[in-house]
Amino acid sequence: MNPSSKTAPVVSSGNPLRERLRAETARSIVGAAEKVFAAQGVNAARMDDIASEAGVSVGTVYNHFEDRESLLNGLLATRRAELVANLDAALEAGGGEPFPFMLERFTSTLLEHFESHRPFFSIVIEGEHRRGFPATGRGNDAMLEVYQRVEHLMTRGLRKKALRSQGAELWPALFMGAVRGAMVHSLYDKSPARPLAERAPDLVRFFLDGAGA
Repeated sequence: MNPSSKTAPVVSSGNPLRERLRAETARSIVGAAEKVFAAQGVNAARMDDIASEAGVSVGTVYNHFEDRESLLNGLLATRRAELVANLDAALEAGGGEPFPFMLERFTSTLLEHFESHRPFFSIVIEGEHRRGFPATGRGNDAMLEVYQRVEHLMTRGLRKKALRSQGAELWPALFMGAVRGAMVHSLYDKSPARPLAERAPDLVRFFLDGAGA
């Protein structure tokens, strides 16, 4: 990876309207890249196709992102930041709730974000399993951020005596495994019976039946 590679423009033009237009163009390119990377694969995706999807020239893409890797890094960083902000808001909103409701709120928020950005999650999962994936650590950073918040949630559950302490070191990994399994299944399920976010109560019930105090 080129350490000097750009992931987003940082040069200020001094013109607020121009800066807003530039930021909006960058967002459009990132959204297009999400679709193309997911459809073609990270290593096969072409910058020309991303430009076409975004409705801009390929030169415009290169004005914002130095190369394909920097564009991938920009996509991963943007979606990760959105996910973390949503999860943190859910944790704050559910801070006073009983643990099962808090866990369901968190899970529902995660699954809703997944459904809104399926291509992003397919890229993350691709990065977990493929050798030669550019920016390997960047893709996994998103799931690491989720895992750290799950650990925090499990600590709350233990403090509230909603989870048993025996085997507690496994609860974050087991819960994440169940949620991730549902996400992977959803990626390959061509005719889902219902939206994945509606599965949040099922996942929480599945987990608590095994880990509940």
